[in-house]
Amino acid sequence: MRKKKFKWGKYGLIGLVFVLISYLGKIAIYPCKSSPVIAVPKYTWKLCNMDILGRLNWVGVSEKYLGFYQGKWIALLLNLVIAYLIVYLLIYIHKKKVKK
Repeated sequence: MRKKKFKWGKYGLIGLVFVLISYLGKIAIYPCKSSPVIAVPKYTWKLCNMDILGRLNWVGVSEKYLGFYQGKWIALLLNLVIAYLIVYLLIYIHKKKVKK
């Protein structure tokens, strides 16, 4: 019974870290194109933050994460992978310390 509780705990932690990254992630790691919304836009590459869900879109600015119109979904998937890796790294470190 204890393993099932811990299993739900892992998934809950992954979800919590994912939400925190997606709302509060101020690390700029995703390449994105941005341009003003005009008839013939000229996009420039820059690095965008990880806070995709908590980000307010600027009026008159178009951003394409990873260069795609659907790039926000890919960036959210990458946030989920990063959250998964963070939680499993913390569990691994915790198990190493408890073992000693």
